[in-house]
Amino acid sequence: MEVVLQTFVLIVQLALAGFVLWGASLCLRAWLAELRRTRTTRAPLPHAQPLGLADFGRVASLVLLALLCTALVGLA
Repeated sequence: MEVVLQTFVLIVQLALAGFVLWGASLCLRAWLAELRRTRTTRAPLPHAQPLGLADFGRVASLVLLALLCTALVGLA
């Protein structure tokens, strides 16, 4: 039984690391795109921008990360 529990904990840790890396890559990609855009245009960006697919992915990753952390707290 202990081996099964350790395996489950390892899988949850790997999933958590995957979500963190996914969120970090989305943030880094958005930061680099904005940096590239500001270097080429030098014009101020409007504050009200529609949500794109990358924003949805960022929100989805944060929601999944919150659910995973909630499950970890429930196990403890």
